[in-house]
Amino acid sequence: MLRCNGPSRFKSSKISKASAIGQQQQLMNALFTNYKKELRPVKTFDSGPTNVTVQLYFKQIQKVQENDQIITIYCWLEEDNALRILQAKSQSRVNLYWFDEFLTWNPDEFGGVTSLHVPSDMIWRPDLLVYNNANMNIRENEMQTNALIQHTGHISLFRALITDVTCDLRLEMFPYDQQICFIMLASWSYDGSQIMLHTAEEPTAEPNTNRLNFT
Repeated sequence: MLRCNGPSRFKSSKISKASAIGQQQQLMNALFTNYKKELRPVKTFDSGPTNVTVQLYFKQIQKVQENDQIITIYCWLEEDNALRILQAKSQSRVNLYWFDEFLTWNPDEFGGVTSLHVPSDMIWRPDLLVYNNANMNIRENEMQTNALIQHTGHISLFRALITDVTCDLRLEMFPYDQQICFIMLASWSYDGSQIMLHTAEEPTAEPNTNRLNFT
């Protein structure tokens, strides 16, 4: 007698996948039914500021336009810091990290689900802007991405960004000059009692990147 178990295993796999999707849907409903993304994610308003981490990684200085004082920079930015100036065109990836008190759960109650990827416009986000932006064109050049929510309430948000920032280029010593330019990041509407920016480490160049000398 020949017995084949293939179909039953396939069926079991489909049921398991459907069950996992159902548990994630239940979790989404539990987290977001009464969630207000317009409100800073603290249960007690006077509990202190929301700590946001940002970090900048330079990938490449692509172009320097001395007359216009524009520098084209390709970089990754992990949000944890407030940086300073350039008229520079920056291609950036902005990674933000913070804690949302309302987006926590016990994985044991949702089939072991420990994290969720959701559209970033579903959750509260720190309204960080480049304060020394040259033309305020950030929104049209920012790519929206998903946010990663851990069951502990820790949020990771990775954004791609192109922005123009101003820089005072001093060219008296050209071609032996060394320029120092900064990007200034800060919240547009919250003060330091509500959002506190932190730096994980100094801005650095990514390994094996093609770059000109920069500081």
